[in-house]
Amino acid sequence: MDIQSNVSEELQWDPVVRHLGVAVTVADGVATLTGSVACEAERRASEEAARRVRGVRAVVNCIEVIRPAVYALEDAALAELVENSLHSCALLPADGLQAAVHDGCVTLTGQVPWQYQRAEAERAVSRLRGVAGIANLIAIVPLETPVDIAQKVETALRRCAGLDAQWVTVEAYKGKVVLRGSVRSWQESALAEEVAARAPGVEEITNHLAILP
Repeated sequence: MDIQSNVSEELQWDPVVRHLGVAVTVADGVATLTGSVACEAERRASEEAARRVRGVRAVVNCIEVIRPAVYALEDAALAELVENSLHSCALLPADGLQAAVHDGCVTLTGQVPWQYQRAEAERAVSRLRGVAGIANLIAIVPLETPVDIAQKVETALRRCAGLDAQWVTVEAYKGKVVLRGSVRSWQESALAEEVAARAPGVEEITNHLAILP
């Protein structure tokens, strides 16, 4: 009950989420969010708020996106906004990415050389008004042949100031990286993924890091 109360308080503390009326239940450290919001950005902000609470080991986001009339852009207009967002992001290649929109749900396709760029494309689109959901099908095509990915990721984790990585191990095979072990918070878990995404040749990251109580 303490964790559930703390998550509820965090949802009320966050200026983006406080007016949304998101409900939360917690069982064995797993927080389940329910309710409805107007856009994908609010749905993700609610999940991020819940993850910030000490004791939360996982979040199940069952929040539904119901776009109000003011948000319900025509798919063609929203597709144009998405394309402009992708092209204007300095961290993404100028060409090579495409987007399709159906009922406010965006499907991203194309190729990028880095995992972080795949995540950045999704992040940029998720903040647009009118987006109800995202399917990220962008492929990773490395510009260089990956060598010793696991060792390089482990070294990068060890030197990261915001992460206690002494209990983290890394496995890598054909562009797929698996993080195992334990960290102190969701923030450290997310940071570990960000660090791994910067390694050349990483196409997919599976996070099996446990959150210490």
